[in-house]
Amino acid sequence: MSREDMDWLAEAACRGADTNLFYPTDVGRHVDRKAKQNCEGCPVIAECLDWALRHGEHGIWGGTTDNERKRLRRNIGVRVQRITYVIHGTEAAAAAHRRAGEVPCRSCATAANLARRERLVAQ
Repeated sequence: MSREDMDWLAEAACRGADTNLFYPTDVGRHVDRKAKQNCEGCPVIAECLDWALRHGEHGIWGGTTDNERKRLRRNIGVRVQRITYVIHGTEAAAAAHRRAGEVPCRSCATAANLARRERLVAQ
């Protein structure tokens, strides 16, 4: 299955930071402020915000909170793209390859062939 390019993450100011900062369990502006400070001056803040808006990410992304992104989505009409991740080497992943217009990778094709054979034998 193809996945959108996320190379921009390598340039992110948050790379290597404690992820708990961006996914706080405490609720409050002081908690959000700490994470947002990390985003200030980040060279890929626009890419990060774009990703979060389109994929419905939770936590602090692109210097914004979940609620701030909900308002942005509503104001600019961005729809969230739901991404389904599947494990390669499975029949489901082979089907996901085909839905994306791709030729299944070797491990996915093998898994799909084995599953087909097992169904035929079971009949």
